[in-house]
Amino acid sequence: MPNAITRSLQLAAVRKDAAALTAVEAGSGQRVYTFKASDGDFDRYSDRLSVKGWRVDAYNPNGVVLFNHDDGTQAARTGAEPALPIGKGRVYVEGDALMIDIVFDDEDDFARKVERKVAKGILNAVSVRYLMLPGQYRQNERGGLAVPVLVAERRGQCAACALAIEQGEVITYERAVGALHMACADRPADRRRNLYPGRCELCNARLMRGQGELFVTEWQDNDGKWRRRWLARCADVQACNARIMSRG
Repeated sequence: MPNAITRSLQLAAVRKDAAALTAVEAGSGQRVYTFKASDGDFDRYSDRLSVKGWRVDAYNPNGVVLFNHDDGTQAARTGAEPALPIGKGRVYVEGDALMIDIVFDDEDDFARKVERKVAKGILNAVSVRYLMLPGQYRQNERGGLAVPVLVAERRGQCAACALAIEQGEVITYERAVGALHMACADRPADRRRNLYPGRCELCNARLMRGQGELFVTEWQDNDGKWRRRWLARCADVQACNARIMSRG
């Protein structure tokens, strides 16, 4: 499966005028700046990130905001004083977008300078560093990467490996086959392991549970509804062909 990929995403602020950007949280006295971190459209890498694919649980407990992604790595190599966060952020989903509320550190001189430029609309974008997890993305039509866009609404079965798909699990889906684990997205999409006793549609040999493979056929009736039928076949093609030939 593909390795994990770390990338950065940059999108404009939700509100650019100073009056709207400097909203004050009730009772806190904090100036909160709200940005759209991701909108599900293609980014500069031609990646397309569905809002359903974001996992933010690891960020929000320590939601630090950095300037230009400076996490101190360069300082560690050069011996310079490491850069510190300029504020804190809280990430959440709103509609079809990933949002972030940012509060700048008003006791940090540099953070106050950045905040003033944000309030004036000179700086009006955020850049999100994100990690694409192995097996959780595929190539899209533009040559970039696509993160999952579907979540299983109920418990079911993967059409590639036949193991369980749990409710709420991020999946991929193909009409002619059905739901698949993201880890199975690159497996042949027109077959799955046979889970039930039956007969090979070609040679009529008896197949026990776990033997052979299932192939799907799908068609659209005159009423516009899609119909699907799974057909069992022998996994041993040579033996299957021999039985067919022996029947004359």
